[in-house]
Amino acid sequence: MKKGEIYNNYDLIDDDYFSEKEKEEEIKERRKYILLIIIIILLLLLIFGFGIYFFKTKNKINPSVNNTSSDLFVVHSKPEFGATISSLESYSSKASAFSYTFYIDNSSNKSDVWYSVTLESLTDNSLGTKIDLEKVMYEISNNNNPVFEGKLQNDATVKLVKQKILAGSKDNYELKLWSNSGSGYYKFKVHIKEK
Repeated sequence: MKKGEIYNNYDLIDDDYFSEKEKEEEIKERRKYILLIIIIILLLLLIFGFGIYFFKTKNKINPSVNNTSSDLFVVHSKPEFGATISSLESYSSKASAFSYTFYIDNSSNKSDVWYSVTLESLTDNSLGTKIDLEKVMYEISNNNNPVFEGKLQNDATVKLVKQKILAGSKDNYELKLWSNSGSGYYKFKVHIKEK
């Protein structure tokens, strides 16, 4: 090298070295983009999966859950929305009465909703003798407060409650059934309808 001449180190490096470095940089860039795309796809799949999960759990078909037309959420203690009592005479007083529970939840609504609770007496010939309905006593309680007590009479359907539930609240019901003078089975369903 001569005096005053600038020595260029790049002259000593082969041109293939630069092209290999550029290729390595390109490969690293491509890997970053591929990794970014994979992460985005995984996030989308995760969000989609959670969406399906929440949709299925919110709209889950549960035999003891009954949704009315406006998001009143009703849960019964039995999946058939009622029960069969094989011998009502074994429940001879209110203190030893057969107890059936359900609740009505209005927490997802922003407005009050009127509803009615109806008791339907059913006949099932395979169960034997049905008790005389006039000998069946009942009490319906809402949030541990008795609402009404009476006899069923011979009506197949009895309106137990007509009430308004406030937005964001929940009504817990207990239906007690007993008979101190009759014998036989009693089968029923409880219906909740919005008004």
